[in-house]
Amino acid sequence: MNLRPAKGGENPIIGLESNKYLTGIQIINFMGGLTMKKNQKGFTLIELLIVVAIIAILAAIAIPQFASYRQKAYNSAALSDIRNFKTALESYFAENQSYPTM
Repeated sequence: MNLRPAKGGENPIIGLESNKYLTGIQIINFMGGLTMKKNQKGFTLIELLIVVAIIAILAAIAIPQFASYRQKAYNSAALSDIRNFKTALESYFAENQSYPTM
């Protein structure tokens, strides 16, 4: 379809007489067809799949590390509680000259 300057009584956008109708194929051709233009912005399916794969790999690395950090924090908290209990027992012994009975 050739685009030419509009003349009197024609549609200035496409250069056709105003009483002429476009077919579906002509509209697709006029709009640029079904292919992406080089100046259009967007991501292709492959690019999106690559991003999803990278995120999955990072998650596969991070989740086990997170679990080990939780276990280390739990162990540290338990050791801290034992030290506090020992300090409380020694304080009781210093005041009463005996350990408390259970």
